[in-house]
Amino acid sequence: MKRQTPTTKTIGDYNYYIYPFGALIASRLTGDLVALVTPMLGAAAPLIGKQLDAESGNLFDMKVEELAPALSGASSSLTGEKVESLMRQLLIDHKNVYFEGVGDEKPQLLTAEELNEIFCMDLQDMYLLAWEVLKLNFQGFFKKLSTQSGDLGTLVEKVTKAKSGGTENLT
Repeated sequence: MKRQTPTTKTIGDYNYYIYPFGALIASRLTGDLVALVTPMLGAAAPLIGKQLDAESGNLFDMKVEELAPALSGASSSLTGEKVESLMRQLLIDHKNVYFEGVGDEKPQLLTAEELNEIFCMDLQDMYLLAWEVLKLNFQGFFKKLSTQSGDLGTLVEKVTKAKSGGTENLT
């Protein structure tokens, strides 16, 4: 049973146990992610094509820190409410993340209260945890999409042009 086996990640002083989403939850999140991420991917498309790992061609193997400048300029469409909602969906609402700190006897469910305490003044670690949740749940999807649609950087450029009113065919 895939949903019963967690992936363990250590971020900061905590071990996190991340359980995969069910298919229906993941499909709903896919729509939210596409709406949120498309503007950023469009801005970063030239870099994405260059940075995809040559062996795997996998979006999740890119060096995120090198994409940061391009992504920051494209994030103007993001609102605090959208980011908070996404963080809640990825990390709390679906009860898919447990954590264990030094000296803890057993893992605990990550709640909003615990998340606020753990990541207070360490917000970057919350984003790293969210990235790990995304990788676990969507890496296969993007890998298959890339394989079926050719180069992912080219696909992102086509999608971005189509959303901005371009007439280029997506196939």
